Amino acid sequence: FGDPYGPKANKVRWVAEGVVDGIWQYGNALGVPNIGGDIVFNESFDDNCLVNVVSLGIVRRDQIIRSRAPPAAGEGGYDVILVGKPTDSSGLGGVTFASEALREEDEETNRGAVQIPDPFLKNVLFKANADLFALVRAEGIEIGFKDLGGGGFTCATSEMGSAGGFGMEINLDDMHKAADFPAEVLSIAETQERFLIVSPPELRQRILKIYNEDWDLPNVYEGARASVVGKINTGDRFTVTYKGETVCDVPIQHLTGGIRYQRLEIPRAIRLTEPQVEEPSDYNAVLLKILRSPNIASREHVYRYYDTEVMGNAVIRPGEADAGLIAPVRGEKFGVALATDSNPFYGRISPFWGGATAVAEAMRNVAAIGARRPSGSSGKE
Repeated sequence: FGDPYGPKANKVRWVAEGVVDGIWQYGNALGVPNIGGDIVFNESFDDNCLVNVVSLGIVRRDQIIRSRAPPAAGEGGYDVILVGKPTDSSGLGGVTFASEALREEDEETNRGAVQIPDPFLKNVLFKANADLFALVRAEGIEIGFKDLGGGGFTCATSEMGSAGGFGMEINLDDMHKAADFPAEVLSIAETQERFLIVSPPELRQRILKIYNEDWDLPNVYEGARASVVGKINTGDRFTVTYKGETVCDVPIQHLTGGIRYQRLEIPRAIRLTEPQVEEPSDYNAVLLKILRSPNIASREHVYRYYDTEVMGNAVIRPGEADAGLIAPVRGEKFGVALATDSNPFYGRISPFWGGATAVAEAMRNVAAIGARRPSGSSGKE
């Protein structure tokens, strides 16, 4: 965050409070324990904050489901299934908005770019997804699965097809939607709580039954469901039709490969020299200055909002050490230590060494609570 005592203090505090509220309101309701973190205040972030999130999950290696169309998808004409909330106009341009300077007076103007979350629906979707994964494991069938995030529906579909080396045909008429929005809104709105599945046609009815009947999504959230919205093909085109018209027909790689252009640039202003610190004449004044800094203040005011006990696997919680520890597998005598750290001050001297020192600090913090590399690990993972 920015400097809470600087010239933009009111804005910095407004942003910080909003971030904390957003994290605890969604995370607590979803049932995800918050095990630790780090907060640094610096005037470099007065206009916009930077929030990095580390989310840890455990899955058996032979049960990993990848976010790409599987190899058999092209010849098999696999279905493209959209699951979750009805697509609306929320989050439209959300990725661009997230990179802009935040101003409290623009809150109403930017409201449409902010996604509207529903953690209860997400919780139900997680359970339904678990049933889907159990089904494909039992059948021995490979599927593709992806969460919809930045860029919305078009980003998720094109990435799934392109990653598998296939084209895709989409019909927006088949998409469950909150209203009769234009094609461009349906394509790039960042409506929350949505997933994309690429699966063989023979599983279609069973997958739809899991979401629409077994977990009854339409009655959990108005308009929520699973819908078949397209199919995979062996070509390289990404085509979208809506109301009888083709609204998009491009090589799928054009959507995922990015573009090249020459940016206007100036030499980077990197210091690359260590500061020369003179012997202070008044250590009492130095101590008082340090104690006034928000960067050494207690973080309890923040982490007390977060639920650390949900799931019942927390061993070392925020405030008890400089790293968190969970025991994720019941009955097994091993834990996972986590720490996140940063040093924006050193980043001004050298971005590379600023990043390196942040990683080194996190390593020291997990080592300090007794964590060590698993036996048999090379340390290169």
